[in-house]
Amino acid sequence: MVYGLSGLLAGVAGVFASARTGAADPNYIGVLFEPDAIAAAVIGGNPLSGGRISILGCVFGALVGLVDGLLIAVIIQSILSSLRRGA
Repeated sequence: MVYGLSGLLAGVAGVFASARTGAADPNYIGVLFEPDAIAAAVIGGNPLSGGRISILGCVFGALVGLVDGLLIAVIIQSILSSLRRGA
C-alpha cells in the first residue's frame, strides 16, 4: 500500500512539475529547483552542517515552497519571488 501511494504521489508531482515548467521535456524538469530546496531547508531551521532537525521546521520550510508555487500560479513577477527567497 505504501509503494502504491508513493507511486501515485510521484505521478502527481510529475504532473505539477510539468505544469510549472510549461514543458514535458524531461531535460527541463528539476532544473534550478536546488536553490528552492536549500532555501526551504534553511528557512525550516535545518542546519547545513548536519545534526538534529525538527519535523515542524521541515513542514514550515515546505510551506514556504508552497507559497512560492502559489506566487508563480498567481503570475507574480519572478523578481518579487526571488527577493522573498533572498536570491
